[in-house]
Amino acid sequence: MKLSEIKDDEMLLVNERVMSKEGLLNELADNKSCGIKNSEVYTTKQYQANLDAKTILEDSIENEYQNMFEDWDQDIWNDITEDDIKNIQIVLDRILERRRNTM
Repeated sequence: MKLSEIKDDEMLLVNERVMSKEGLLNELADNKSCGIKNSEVYTTKQYQANLDAKTILEDSIENEYQNMFEDWDQDIWNDITEDDIKNIQIVLDRILERRRNTM
């Protein structure tokens, strides 16, 4: 496949590095890396991290439970509301979105 046939928004794998088509074209134009010119290039999809607030809470509470008193885990779950979980998820999503916007 020719580079011109690749969509502009597709991600490429070049020498074990993930980069955009634009990034590859810029490196080729700037001659930053002579090794790229003869490299095999593969199209790929960039993985987007997903953090689940409820799962993070479950794991954290389970880890802390070992150091706490009996039934502490049930007590803390009784104090956590669905709104709490939604609010934590909003914060996690906002943090992950910042990373996605810098790529």
